[in-house]
Order: sequence, then C-alpha cells, then structure tokens
Amino acid sequence: MASAKKPNILWVFIKNVASPVFIISAIVLAVKQIPGVLDFLQWAFANAGTTGQVVIVVTTGVGLTYFAVVSMNRQERVAELKAERGMLEERLRLKEAELKQVEENNIRLAEEGVKEDIWRRDVLGAPRFLEKEERSARFIALLNLKGGVGKTTLAANLGVCLALMDRPLKVLLIDLDFQATLSNMSVEAAALLVAGQSGNTSSRLLDRTLARDDFAKLVLGINRVPTGRIIIADVALERVDFQTQARFFLEPKNDVRFLFRSLLHQREIADKFDVVLFDCPPRLTTSTVNALTSSDYVVIPTKLDERSFEAIPRTLSFINNLRTIAQPKIIGVVANEVQFWRRPKLIKAHQNGMARLKELVKASDPDLYVFEAMVELSTDVAFNKEKNLVPSADKGVRKALFEPVATELRTRIGK
Repeated sequence: MASAKKPNILWVFIKNVASPVFIISAIVLAVKQIPGVLDFLQWAFANAGTTGQVVIVVTTGVGLTYFAVVSMNRQERVAELKAERGMLEERLRLKEAELKQVEENNIRLAEEGVKEDIWRRDVLGAPRFLEKEERSARFIALLNLKGGVGKTTLAANLGVCLALMDRPLKVLLIDLDFQATLSNMSVEAAALLVAGQSGNTSSRLLDRTLARDDFAKLVLGINRVPTGRIIIADVALERVDFQTQARFFLEPKNDVRFLFRSLLHQREIADKFDVVLFDCPPRLTTSTVNALTSSDYVVIPTKLDERSFEAIPRTLSFINNLRTIAQPKIIGVVANEVQFWRRPKLIKAHQNGMARLKELVKASDPDLYVFEAMVELSTDVAFNKEKNLVPSADKGVRKALFEPVATELRTRIGK
C-alpha cells in the first residue's frame, strides 16, 4: 500500500490546538456574562491552594496536549484510509476493465463461431417443433450476452410470479448456467446436493439417450411454490456443453442442436407445464443454442446503463444469425434494477437510460418491444436470495417488484 501523505503540522496545530483554545476562550467570555459563575470559578481557584492550582493547570495542559496528539493521529489514520481507498478503487477499476475484456473476448469468440459456423450447418432430420396450438407449454428463453444484468433473478421471479398468481400457471425453470445461481436460490441445499450427486441436472438434457421416463427424475420442486418446478445446473454443465459442441464440430452428422426439442416437444412433457423458462448463460453455448431451437419466445433483460446496452444489438444479431435453425419471437426487452424518484417517475439517470434504450432498440429493430413494466432495484431481492428462496415467493416482494412484469409477459404470450 502506498504511504499515506503526512498532514501539514501547522494546519493540525491550528485545527486541533488553536481552535480549541479559541473555543475555550469564547466559552470563558460567555461565562463572564452569567452573573456569579465567574466569581465562583475565581473563588474555587483561589481556595484550591498552591497544589490544587498546579494540578488544575497541569491537568488542563495535559488534556489539551492529549487532545492535540489524538487529533493528529486521527488525521494520519484518515490519510492512510484515504490512500487505501484509492488503492482499492484502482484495483476495482482494473478488475472491471478485466471483466469487460473477458466479456468482449467471449462475444468475439461467439461471433466467430456463428460466422464459421457450425451452428448454421445444414439440418438433417431435426425433430419436429410442436406448434403452440398442439401443446400447453410456452417455451421462453431469457438471454443477454452481457453478464450482470439480473437475468437469472428475473427468470426466477417471473417463473415464481406466474406460478403464484390468482390464476396460477404450472411453471418449469431450467437452469443452463453452470454457476447455478438460479438453482441455489430456488432449492434447499440438501436437495441440490442429492440431485448433483445423482447427476440429475440440466446437463442430462444434452444426453441423446435420456428417455422420457427419466425426465421426471430431473425435476425438483421450488421452495414455497406448489406449481413451480426446476431442473438445476451444476459445474458439470460447462464440460458437457463443450464436449457436445466438440463432437458436433468433428462429426456433423451427430447433430446436437435439437436435443432439448426432441425431449421437451413431446406432448407428454409439453402438456405437463404452462410455461417453461430457460435461464441462458451470457454465452453462446450448446445449451443456449438448444434453448433457442426449442423456444417460442425470447426475453432480453437489461440494466439502464450503456455497458448493458452494448450487448443488445449483439444478442439480436446472434439470434437472427441462427434463424435457419431457430425461429423464436423476441417478445421484448425488460428494464431491470431501475430506480424511481417517485413512481412512476424514474431518477434522472434512468430516465435518460430508458430514452437511450428505446432509441437503441428502434435502431436495431423497429418492431422490437420494450416492456412498460420495469423491475425496481431492492435490497429485498438480495436478502431473500441468500435464504435459498426466490424473492417472489414472498407476497410483498412479488406484488411490489415483479408481478407487473409477469402480468405483461403473460398477456403477451397469451397465457
């Protein structure tokens, strides 16, 4: 850590010695104006004796000296803390720059993958996409190629809201991010451990030998949500995603783009649920491609800042580049973690952000919809996530934060 800058000794003396002396003098002058008080103090000092007077003077001097020394030490400590804060802020800035570079690298790699393009290879015998009229389930992918926009939190809370409304829907959440944030906030730790040890996680959906009867073993209940179900993820998903993509790269006939569809678009499964939500990672993985080839709709969450906006055109481009194999409708962009001045008025920065978002969306796709409802930033969300509980399982949180977006989504998908 850089050495703290020493405070100016003259300034310290003025601030911590001269100023207190001045204040004391002012108090003495004020006391003079109070009848009898000054006479009493003079009498007390005169009758204290020589020893008492010496004690009073020495005590006063020691007190002032101690006060000055303590104040100087405090100033030095404040300077050290300021220097330390500067160091931490610099480290944070470097980490943010490093994270942004990683995100940009991931995006470039994904773009190259689409251009090269194993994902747009000719399709040979893809399983049937069951039309909406033939099934109960509506398949929705939540996707943004920018991390940290609250996508997983939105996926979890939309699903739980839909499952706990006055007219509840049967909802299945599928966690496709190996970090398993959605899984951890939805299921008790003991159940997660058992499912992980038995291998009953979302990576099994990439196993073409998975039978329909085995599908039920993957499905767990969501805490305090009777009609909510989830297929959890674990760290094995990253390896399985990569291995599956590698096989397809080496053996084009081993098509891995429709593994989810071959299972989820069977009537026996598609009729068990009203809504299936895929929580996609901010990467174009094998699982992400499978979610898109199975989905009716895509929802793009974003925060109202420029860094979050940067990924929206790329996300749209990725989806459009996959139109030969996937045709989900991009149902809209949802503003997440917004701050209100007084409802419905946003704080100035987010007002400007919303205007910029609509401008960007219109330039990218004039028909693309921006949800009227928004999700407010709230400490209640973080508090509940730490308890293996989706925040919307709490009625107050659900009504205040997420239900307006869930209601608008439900209207747009016709459920």
